[in-house]
Amino acid sequence: MRAIGVVAALLALASEVQAGREVGPTRLALIRLDYENVEEKDRAETTKALIAALPKRSADFDFLSPQVLDDRGRIELGKRLAARLLLEVRVWHDRSPDDGSIEWVARMKIFDAEGGGEALGADEIHCAGCTRERFVAQLPVLVTKILALDKNEPTSMLNIRTNPPVKGLLRIDRRAMGWVPFEERLFVGTHQIEVEAEGYRLASSEVVLRKGVPADVMLTLQPDGVNPPNRDPRVPKTTTGTPNPSHPLRIAGGVLLGIGLAGVGAGAGLLAFNGHQDCQLTGALYQCSRTFDSTGGGAALVAIGGASVIAGIVMLIVDAKAARAQPASTGRAQRTLRWTGVDLARSTF
Repeated sequence: MRAIGVVAALLALASEVQAGREVGPTRLALIRLDYENVEEKDRAETTKALIAALPKRSADFDFLSPQVLDDRGRIELGKRLAARLLLEVRVWHDRSPDDGSIEWVARMKIFDAEGGGEALGADEIHCAGCTRERFVAQLPVLVTKILALDKNEPTSMLNIRTNPPVKGLLRIDRRAMGWVPFEERLFVGTHQIEVEAEGYRLASSEVVLRKGVPADVMLTLQPDGVNPPNRDPRVPKTTTGTPNPSHPLRIAGGVLLGIGLAGVGAGAGLLAFNGHQDCQLTGALYQCSRTFDSTGGGAALVAIGGASVIAGIVMLIVDAKAARAQPASTGRAQRTLRWTGVDLARSTF
């Protein structure tokens, strides 16, 4: 069984560790803590030992991300927690794939929120045949090793816009970074930028970031000619050429449908009246001179009216199909772009 985020345990410990925590320029925040096959009683003690192993410049532990984060999400979370370094931890207690013995494993991964949410590295410890006490005693060593991966490389601000302004999918160094416009800090150096937007060709560029020098990138988008950009739905489309030939069918079909329904109603009335007699009261007796025979007329009206109804319905169906097919003939095919972040549940650990 896997538990994501031991929020209750961290909240209970927050008041204990808050005093003495120093606020420095490099703050560390534990943003994710996963347990797998760990008993409930062991989770609280492991969480307490993990928090104690983190440096005093760590952020207060009042928040754990409830969902898997991508790089752009880590950037925003770092801002929220005022932390540059973000730590994700996974702990599990299971059989070793090597010799089958029961082992404790802790895996840590560290990210730089001010460097574009980029992963700085990962490390782990294995403690085969260990008790929980022996396992948690090794956590400070793992924390020291993972923090040593932080080289505190310089960063610079990068602003990315498009012309025309669109909501385009942004990739930096082949990493999905959300949507343009983009304004965040990245590590200095050379970066490859790509923007993909519906109705436009893929736009790419290269930028070199230098320490302390903000960079502005404007990507000019070119229509792809096959899938033109979406038009404002409030602006009516203009048409050229001959009028839509399906309109007469719609009118004729509606008229026939109305006439047919009236004919069917009249014919049904005549059939219902069939057999009635014309009778008059004479003295104490009724004298009937004739009996009405409306079978022929009623049947004819029902038949003609039914045929008209069927013909009208057919015309309306043909018109509706022609109307649906009309947009396809203009060549305005639509394409939907879907973007999901990196699935850390599969790729992180």
